[in-house]
Amino acid sequence: MPPLVSVIIPVRNYEQYIGEAIESVLAQEFKDWELIVVDDYSTDRTGEIAARYQKDEKVRLVRNDRNLGQFQTHNRGAEFASGKYLKFFHGDDVMYPHFLRTMVDGMEAYPRAALGISHPRRLWTAPHLFSPEEVWRAQTDRLTSILSEGPSGTIFRADAFRQVGGFGTRFHTSDSEMNYRMAMDHPILLQADGLWWYRIHEAQIVRAYGMDQHSAETVIWFRELLADPRNPLTLQERAGLDREMIRNHCRLVLRRLNEGSVRAALQLWRQGRLSLQALPTAFARSRDAASPRRPFPGRLGMKLRRVAFSAVYHARYSHLLLRRAAHNPCYCVLAYHGVSENPLPYFTSTRLFEKHLRFFRSTGQLATMDELAAFLSGASVPEGPNLRYVLTFNDGYGSIIRNAVPLLRQYQVPAMVYLNPAWIEKREVPWVFWLVGDEKPAPELRRSLAWAGFGNYPRLADAEADAWPSRLVDGILKQVPQEDFGVWWSRVAEGFPVAVSKKRSEAQTASWEELASARDILNFGSHTLSHSILGLCRDPGFIRNEVLRSKKVIEERLGQPCPHFAYPRGQQTDFNEQTQRLLAEVGHRTAVTTTERFAVACDNPFEIPRFFVGETPVAALAAQLTGVAQAWDRNVKKLKTLLGKSRK
Repeated sequence: MPPLVSVIIPVRNYEQYIGEAIESVLAQEFKDWELIVVDDYSTDRTGEIAARYQKDEKVRLVRNDRNLGQFQTHNRGAEFASGKYLKFFHGDDVMYPHFLRTMVDGMEAYPRAALGISHPRRLWTAPHLFSPEEVWRAQTDRLTSILSEGPSGTIFRADAFRQVGGFGTRFHTSDSEMNYRMAMDHPILLQADGLWWYRIHEAQIVRAYGMDQHSAETVIWFRELLADPRNPLTLQERAGLDREMIRNHCRLVLRRLNEGSVRAALQLWRQGRLSLQALPTAFARSRDAASPRRPFPGRLGMKLRRVAFSAVYHARYSHLLLRRAAHNPCYCVLAYHGVSENPLPYFTSTRLFEKHLRFFRSTGQLATMDELAAFLSGASVPEGPNLRYVLTFNDGYGSIIRNAVPLLRQYQVPAMVYLNPAWIEKREVPWVFWLVGDEKPAPELRRSLAWAGFGNYPRLADAEADAWPSRLVDGILKQVPQEDFGVWWSRVAEGFPVAVSKKRSEAQTASWEELASARDILNFGSHTLSHSILGLCRDPGFIRNEVLRSKKVIEERLGQPCPHFAYPRGQQTDFNEQTQRLLAEVGHRTAVTTTERFAVACDNPFEIPRFFVGETPVAALAAQLTGVAQAWDRNVKKLKTLLGKSRK
C-alpha cells in the first residue's frame, strides 16, 4: 500500500547538512511516509552520507548521472514518488517533529486544496482556504506573501502537481512561479507557521542569485501568468499589475544607472526582456491607492526644509529662541552614538561633531550628568548661562575613543558614555549594523530575515533593497523575545561569517582598556548588560539581572561609581514605576529616555528627556532644539492632509 506522503529531498553538495535533514524526517510523529533523496551529482560526500540511511526500507536514494539543476531534480524526485501528497524539503533545513502531521492533517481536512503553505499568519487565522481569485488578489494587493514561499514550506497534492506539469526549469525562482501557477485553478490552504528551521548559511542556493536577477525573472513569468486566460483576476486588474511590474523593473534599471553601474543596468534590462517603449512607465504613478502622491516630492521637500532651517539659523533667530527657552535654568541632554570618519547610520562625522561642540559653547554652558542629578535633587545651578548642555554617548563604541575624545579634550567638554558590558567584553559590532547599508552581508541578511517573516515586506526584493530597514528592525524586536535575543542572533549570524570591514569597524565597541584610558574626560553609566529593551522583557528576574550585573561589571572594570542609567530605546513603553524603583534600589541616581525636550527642575530624575543627534547639520540641530523642526513637520503634515482632501 503506497504511503500517504512522499518526502522528496533534492540535494547537491550539502554533506554537512544532509544527515540532519534526513534524521529530522525519521523523527517525525507522523509515520505514513516515504523518503526519496535525489542527489544531483554531488562532488562531496552527500550521496555517501545519504546512502547510509537506506537501511530503513522507507528511505530511497536516487543519484543523477549528471548535474540536472535545482528544479529538474525536484521533478525527478516526483517521478519516483507514490504518495498522495508530495512534500519537497531542502537538504539544509530541519523539520520539527510535528511538521508532517500538521501539514498532512491540514490537507486531509481540506481535500479541495491542491497546495498547502506554511507561512506566518497576517490577516487570516490558520487554517484558511483561499479560492484562486482570493489568493491572487491578496498576494498582488500586498496583503500577504504566501505564494512566494519556498518548497520547504509547501505540500502538494500529487495529482494536482502532475496536472500542472511540475516545476518549471527556466528560472531559479520557479518555486514561486509554480505556486502562482497552481493558484490559477486550485484552492490554496494557508497552514500554521513555525514547522521547520530554515537554515541560513553561505552555501545556500539563494545566495548565488542577486536581487537584480530575481527581479528580472519575476517580471518575465509574472507577466506570462497575467496574460494567461485562466488567470482569476479581471482584465483591468491584470493590466494594472502588468504596468506596475514594468514600472518597478524600469525603476530598478534607472537606480543601477544612477549608481554608476552601467553594465549591471544593461544586463538587468536584457534579462527583463523589455522594449524601450516600456521606459516611460518608470515615471508613471503607482496603482497603489494606499500611497497617494505627496504635494512635494521627497527630495524637494527635504531641500526646502534644510534651506528654511539654515535661514533661521544664520539670521540668529535660533539663538534668540534658545535664550527665550532658557529664561529659567534648564538642561539639554544630547544623545550621540558614535563619531565616525566614514558615513555610518546613527553616527556623527568627526567634522560635524566639532561644529556641534562650537555651537554648544556659543549658546550655553557644558555640564555633567552629576550636575544635572544634583539640580533635579534641588541644588542650585552653578553660575553661568541658564542653558546647560550634557553630552552623552550610547553603547561605548571604539570610535568615541578614537574620534570624539580628542575633540572633547581640546574643547574641555566632559561626556557620559552608557555601556553594555556584554558588548564590551566581546568587542562586537551590534546586530543592527549588520542589517543596514549595501555592504555585505546586509542585503542577504535582510532578504533572509524577510523570508523568515520579519518586517512584513511585500516582496523579498523590497527587503534586500531597504538600506535603512527600520520596519525589519521593528519586526525583529516585536517577534523575538528579549530574553532569547542573544541566542537567536548568534544562530542567525552563524550563517553569515563575514569579517568586520573597515567601514563596519567604526561600529565595533571599545575595549575596557580603551575606555579606562579616557577616564579624564569621560564618565560611564549603564545601558543594561546586553542592551535588552526592558519594556519588551517579560521575566522580572531577567530585568533585574540586566540592571544589577551591568552596574556591577562597569564599576569593577573601570574602578569608579556608576550612578547613571539609560533605558535602551528609551520610549515611554520601555520603563515604568517598577523599573524606576529597581534602578533606585541598586543605586542609580538618574535615568535618561528619548523624549525630546529640555530637562527642568520639576522633572523626575528617572525620566530625563534627551535629544537624539546623528549626522545632523548645526542649523537642523538648532531647529530641533528650539522646536522649529517639529513645527515645520506638523505644518507640512497638515498641508498634505488638506491637499489630499482637496483631490477627493
